Amino acid sequence: MNREKIQRQAAASVDELLKISEDISKYIIPAYGKVPKEVFDMQCRVQLERCRRLNGKLAVLLTDMEEVQTDPNQMQSIQATKSMVMQNQCILCQKEELLRSFLAHSDRIQECLEESGRMENEARLIMLKNTLRKELEPCQTERKKEDLFM
Repeated sequence: MNREKIQRQAAASVDELLKISEDISKYIIPAYGKVPKEVFDMQCRVQLERCRRLNGKLAVLLTDMEEVQTDPNQMQSIQATKSMVMQNQCILCQKEELLRSFLAHSDRIQECLEESGRMENEARLIMLKNTLRKELEPCQTERKKEDLFM
């Protein structure tokens, strides 16, 4: 593969990395804790898959760079491209870790939401029981009075 083609692919990978970052900012972060867990998890997994695929492309690109035959004047350009690709791989790894953390934490959020729902239901039941007791109290007092006079 020639130097120009490799550099074009490296530039395209930067564009793809920027799109992934933009999509995480647009779809993952605002949805955190606000959409159903299944939807959030699916969005995270889609972005994780995109990161994984791009990382694979970058690994192939690095391998191709090792095989490039070029004159010493252009070697500096290849080294700069190689350095950029390796930095992009590091950024992708950080994004993958962030997405995995979101997934792990979304499980905890779901548990807290479910527990909160259970506690809310229990509070409603207690309020209903107290209301019923208050409403039954006059009736029970009337019965006791009737029993005393009989």
